[in-house]
Amino acid sequence: MSFSCDLERNVWNDLEGRPKVDGRPVPGNVVGLVMALDRVGFRDALLHLQREYVETGEQVRDSVGDVVDRTPDAPPTRNEVFGKELRGLRHDVPLLKECGIEPERARYYGIGYCSRGLMKGRVVFPIRNIDGEIVAYMGRSLRDDDPDGIWRSPNGFHRSLELDGIDRVAHDEETKRAVAKHGLIVVQSPLARIVLVEAGFKNTVSFVAGSMSERQGVLLAHAANNPSGKVLLLFGDNKDDREVRRQSASLLIRSAFVRYVDSRGIPDVEACTREVLKRALIDPNRRRSPGPRSL
Repeated sequence: MSFSCDLERNVWNDLEGRPKVDGRPVPGNVVGLVMALDRVGFRDALLHLQREYVETGEQVRDSVGDVVDRTPDAPPTRNEVFGKELRGLRHDVPLLKECGIEPERARYYGIGYCSRGLMKGRVVFPIRNIDGEIVAYMGRSLRDDDPDGIWRSPNGFHRSLELDGIDRVAHDEETKRAVAKHGLIVVQSPLARIVLVEAGFKNTVSFVAGSMSERQGVLLAHAANNPSGKVLLLFGDNKDDREVRRQSASLLIRSAFVRYVDSRGIPDVEACTREVLKRALIDPNRRRSPGPRSL
């Protein structure tokens, strides 16, 4: 029998080759299993899981790997749309200038210093879903030692469901071409993503949380978003960053060709100059995972 399943890790595989949907093998998780059985795409598979298992009053492990209650109070599988853009932001911010982001570019991205509300005193970044709708604003502290944390998100926002920049991957033609040719670059924050995009790497997305969820892994490896199947991880070099890199590579290894940049010369991606980033990414000392493999 060629089918194998690991219920503890919530993964599966067919040693003779997983079925293909949209021209690529489905991922070896619960979403991929529905895709294979029902011959549907990623989004339809999620909708099927929501209909069948999130609305019936029991429990199920969702596509992010968390156990959710099948009750009317269960957390949604989709973030609600925020529905507006924040106004009155100050775009001339020293933190952004230090990262090479001039005021006119900050205005273009819709980022800036917020002087009121939950994000008061922070630089805010609009987070859009794959359809381009703003689902939340993330706030970045001006202090790296802020006791309330460097990043803040609003209550009720499920960070593990989103990838910052995925809307550009889905809808912007220039970004699509860069992804088709080079794959996706993954960084750890919305600020780091904009630093990379401004340096010329439009094929960059970022976590909205501190580590990769299974849902984010599926988005990164899905053929509609990443036809090359290549993912390059660019994180910092402290202990926590190295652990996130290991966790991310382990999650992606079954569905993508994963590489990571040797980051010993890049302690903080947000603070790197464009020259440093270009040297690291264009001619990097990269290390590679074994790539897609059987369980």
